[in-house]
Amino acid sequence: MSDVESRAKNRRLILASTLLLVGGIGFGLVIALNRVVTTEGIPFIPYIFWQSLGASVVLLVVSVIRRKLPPLTAAHLRYYTVLGIAGLAIPWTVLAYVAPEIPVGVIAILLALSPLIVYAMAVGLTMDSLRWSRVLGLFLGLVGILLIALPETSLPARGMVGWVLVALIPPACFALSTILAERMRPPTGDAISFSCGLLVVGSLFMLPVMVISDSWWIFQEPLSKGEATVFFLMLLSAFLWPLLFTIIRLAGSVFFSTVAYIDTLAGVGWGILFFSEAHSLWIWGALALVMGGLFLVNRRGRELPTGVKAD
Repeated sequence: MSDVESRAKNRRLILASTLLLVGGIGFGLVIALNRVVTTEGIPFIPYIFWQSLGASVVLLVVSVIRRKLPPLTAAHLRYYTVLGIAGLAIPWTVLAYVAPEIPVGVIAILLALSPLIVYAMAVGLTMDSLRWSRVLGLFLGLVGILLIALPETSLPARGMVGWVLVALIPPACFALSTILAERMRPPTGDAISFSCGLLVVGSLFMLPVMVISDSWWIFQEPLSKGEATVFFLMLLSAFLWPLLFTIIRLAGSVFFSTVAYIDTLAGVGWGILFFSEAHSLWIWGALALVMGGLFLVNRRGRELPTGVKAD
């Protein structure tokens, strides 16, 4: 590798790492703000609808200004649909649903299982090889979940165990959408167009769900703290989704999966800051095990691939 190529690779790695840090802190903040919104009395289904709709409007405006609307080929529409439903509508609705029921830090730890599930799926689909160090990582993640669910004193209340099981749905959805997104990604499109497309599909998917569940809700004057938070989350989502695709473009999906380290720690930190959460030793042990599992599964993905170029 020439000096020019080496410097270019280092610049991409620095940029990708910086964006990864920002994105991880941002997604951890979303997990915490879910609780702010839902504990303020805003129904979780309309909340996800308005958040997705608002973010998609922001990105549509940006697309019009750029004169580069999201492509609408069959391949692109399939891509938006998969990510909009499996990567946005279902998991984020579940996250909003469980937000008032279990600590933010516990939810953040559970979401860190997503890269572990990605590896298990990749092996099952022959997209990756079976390596014993990674199998050990999966085992540590499983033990971490058992430390959360089984001990009598791990959670503030034993009734939270059922909610913990429900909260396992989002990391599974994120893992599935990661696998499908890598296989279905269209050859054309950029971070803003992909993000706009999936947010539009996510909001369209949530609209009939909201009607069928008879949970229609709209903003009232004056805005409550929860309603103001929804508007902030619209803007934050419009920023974070393109950031996600930009990191993947710069460094690849394997590198991006290490964001789980950051958003897990950020989610635990935001929970302590916003809600004064105090965790048992079992939860801290679970966090250590899950982070160890992440290290074993992702340790080959720490360097930026030489073939990835910034457009």
